[in-house]
Amino acid sequence: MQVIEKWTMQHTMDECLAMLDQAGIPSARFRDPAEALGDPDLADRGTFAPIADAAGEFKGINAPWRMSGACSAIGREIPSIGSHRDDVLTRVLGLSADEIARAAASGAFGKVAMTAA
Repeated sequence: MQVIEKWTMQHTMDECLAMLDQAGIPSARFRDPAEALGDPDLADRGTFAPIADAAGEFKGINAPWRMSGACSAIGREIPSIGSHRDDVLTRVLGLSADEIARAAASGAFGKVAMTAA
C-alpha cells in the first residue's frame, strides 16, 4: 500500500487512471453515491429504477444481472412495515384473525395506539 500511495501522490487522478488503462489494468475513479446515481451511463444500462414508499420516491439499485426467463428488476412499490404481517402469520403460523388481533392489542407488534375514551 505504501508503494502504491507513493506512486499515486506523484500524479493526478486522471494521470493515474490513464496509466492504469494503458497498462490494461481495470480501474475507475471513486465516486460518492450522489455522483454514481447521476451517472448517465449507469442510467442508460438500467442500473437504477425509481421506487417509492410512504416517504416518497427515490432511486433503487437493480440487480447487476439479467435473466432471460424472469424479471430481476426491483419493484416500483416498497411494502410498508407490517403490510404482509397478517398474511404471513396466517399462512405460516396458522394464526386466526382473533389471535392476531389479541397479539396486536398486547403490543406484540409494537406500541399499542392509545385511543381517546
